[in-house]
Amino acid sequence: MTPPPDVLLVTIDTLRADRVGVYGGLPATTPNLDSLARRGVTFMDATAHAPLTAPSHASILTGQYPPRHELRDNGGFVLSPRSRTLAEMLDRRPEEVIRKAVKGMLPRNRLARQQLTKLKVYAGPDHPHAAQQPKPMEMEA
Repeated sequence: MTPPPDVLLVTIDTLRADRVGVYGGLPATTPNLDSLARRGVTFMDATAHAPLTAPSHASILTGQYPPRHELRDNGGFVLSPRSRTLAEMLDRRPEEVIRKAVKGMLPRNRLARQQLTKLKVYAGPDHPHAAQQPKPMEMEA
């Protein structure tokens, strides 16, 4: 079985984006964050699901809104045992994480459901498909 991919999630509470180099701040201010951003995926537009840290992180790590994962505040609440975290999903079926992400980006209609049935996601380099071999095409001027 293919091991789950390495994922490093960086979240920082109460930080202005214009103070981070990758988001337009001075690069010398945040060299380590800027280096990580160059080697990974950087989100330029993100919206918090809740105005509190713990519920927002629970939403990030489960893909669920606060009413579903039941973590409502920073203190006195725990994540519902029914909620599966990203780490658990990556450990069990990493390809399912991608399928769910793609499904969430599609409209909720019949065409999207048909397209989703054609999606093929593999949890490693082995798959039954041949890579495309594009060839240059000569054009007359």
